[in-house]
Amino acid sequence: MRKILLFVFLFLGFRGMFAEDASTKAVMEDYPGLMNLYRDELERCHAHYIFAIDISSSMLPFEETVKRNFLEFVQALPDGDEITLIKMAASDRTDFVNNCRSVEINQDVRRNFRDILYSPQFQFIRGGDSDGSDGFTMAKKVIEAINDVGSNNLVYVYFFTDFEYWTQLNRYDKSKEDWASLKNKLAHRQDFSMYKYGLELNFNNNYLRKDAIFKDELDDVFGNIEYQGVSDATFLTQWFDQLQANIMAMKLYSVVKSDIEEFTTSVELTPSLSGDDVILDITSSSTIPVVKGLRLFIESNCDNFSPCETGEIEFGTQEVKIGKLTTNEKSWIPGFTIVGGSGVNANVEYISDYSLEIERLMSLYEEKINSQNSSVIEMPKFRVWNCIVPLWGVIVIMVIIGIIILSIVYTLFFIKLDKVWCVLVSRTDGEGIKTTEFNDEIRTPIEVSSYINRRPVDAWTLLLRGKKYNPLFFWKRSGYYIKVVSNDIFNVDIMDSDYPKDVKETIPTNEDIFLFPKGKVNNVILKIAYKNEIYTVDLS
Repeated sequence: MRKILLFVFLFLGFRGMFAEDASTKAVMEDYPGLMNLYRDELERCHAHYIFAIDISSSMLPFEETVKRNFLEFVQALPDGDEITLIKMAASDRTDFVNNCRSVEINQDVRRNFRDILYSPQFQFIRGGDSDGSDGFTMAKKVIEAINDVGSNNLVYVYFFTDFEYWTQLNRYDKSKEDWASLKNKLAHRQDFSMYKYGLELNFNNNYLRKDAIFKDELDDVFGNIEYQGVSDATFLTQWFDQLQANIMAMKLYSVVKSDIEEFTTSVELTPSLSGDDVILDITSSSTIPVVKGLRLFIESNCDNFSPCETGEIEFGTQEVKIGKLTTNEKSWIPGFTIVGGSGVNANVEYISDYSLEIERLMSLYEEKINSQNSSVIEMPKFRVWNCIVPLWGVIVIMVIIGIIILSIVYTLFFIKLDKVWCVLVSRTDGEGIKTTEFNDEIRTPIEVSSYINRRPVDAWTLLLRGKKYNPLFFWKRSGYYIKVVSNDIFNVDIMDSDYPKDVKETIPTNEDIFLFPKGKVNNVILKIAYKNEIYTVDLS
């Protein structure tokens, strides 16, 4: 009953601008924020009212009450609303009254409506062959009015009848009609909100044929209809009074409901991955004034997904972290594991500064606003690093190992220190006689022993070797080293000037002395003064 009474909000409204009538003032007091927010939209909010009234003989007790109250109702409608009046009687008489089909209300229409209501076409039947209650034809006419081009987005349908089917052709057999075909005719219209009410006139009549009642058929065609039993004319008058009193609140409810449901259904959620964090990209094609943001609730039974608190999200926030992808156990072995691929439940709920007013407005109606958008997010499959050592750490280790391997390969195969040297050793004795002790070409490494009269003596040994060092040992140089091995201490001088500047001119015995790097080889002449003998060693 309350839903039907409140449904009337749509009728009184305002004329042009808001009329300062009692109903408007009451709604302003109860919902000041929403009324101010939707003031302009409410002025443009019009509705289409479709009244299907049974004028068969069984409805005679309600004739005067229906006409008088319907006329008052039309007089109260604001300009721009539409009205349709359908009469139901015998099959050939069930039709629009005086072409009153989707008529837009204005001052002239209001003045002419009394003539329409009391015209011969709308006289209730007193009996006879013209009597009947063709509910099927009435339903077809209602559908025609609903489908009229230009009908408003708010459509209200009121059936005034006892819902008993009877025609001259089929008598009480309602099954002779193809009710299912009517349902298909409404399928193409999904761009409006439709509310349906059935006023059961004579509902206490025990003589009605139960098998002829066509309420179930109407419910199947139009969706569930709210039925209200009307026992007498007095009750019907009270119903019309309540209808007019609540119109503004009903309009407000309709526009708020439409906005909120438009927002919740337009929210799109797209998951992505940033590292181990699951990021949700939130987009909405609808921005409405009553909603300032949303709350996001994530539920998941997925073993490798751990949701986190998201809290309130304001408009303009496009990416929100909703959790982390995890694996049960990490390994010391580097590698990736595949996670995701399962569904995660996401629930979107609007946030509004007018929540209290919206809740109070919703409490008046059994049909609640769909303020939540629940959807299953199909998590894509992701590759997640499943090693105790982080990926960057493994990369660093691999780079280091690679450098070591390359340096070893370079040292072994690319550093060449096996050149051929021309070695000339001459000796000058104490009397100044110079003799050649050794003259040959030798490939590195070179070992030259001291000679006296062309026979080796245990005085000193000259070693010329190439030494390779890994480039990572930057403090050691790959190249050619010389060493004079002897048990005695004596001077070894470098006589030639074509040696590296960092080599001293006098070198000690029994020490490796760096001569040249691997890529540069020059001549060098050594003078070895041993006792009374002077040895000249020419290396080239």
